[in-house]
Amino acid sequence: LGNFSQACYNSAIQGSVLTSTCIRTNGGYNTSSYDLNSVIENVDGSLKWQGSNFIETCRNTQLAGSSELAAECKTRAQQFVSTKINLDDHIAAIDGTLKYELEHHHHHH
Repeated sequence: LGNFSQACYNSAIQGSVLTSTCIRTNGGYNTSSYDLNSVIENVDGSLKWQGSNFIETCRNTQLAGSSELAAECKTRAQQFVSTKINLDDHIAAIDGTLKYELEHHHHHH
């Protein structure tokens, strides 16, 4: 799942928006953006893939390495703490466009 960073370069984060230039299936490149606020939540100071609206309680967002979103997020006690989440877990580049990939659970009995 995800692994956009393997197909993309010049990635950057402004606020909650990830922008990256990614290779297309035809060999060309495409620059696109994805608003991470729709898929990441701040839970007591930790970024989680389970809700949305992290930007409401987080600040100083930036890209750490090639694929991690780093931020300072508020805990329930209203303290800002540093936290990171690996965007490669769920952000993929599909034909040069950033997309959110949900986990597929297959149960075989």
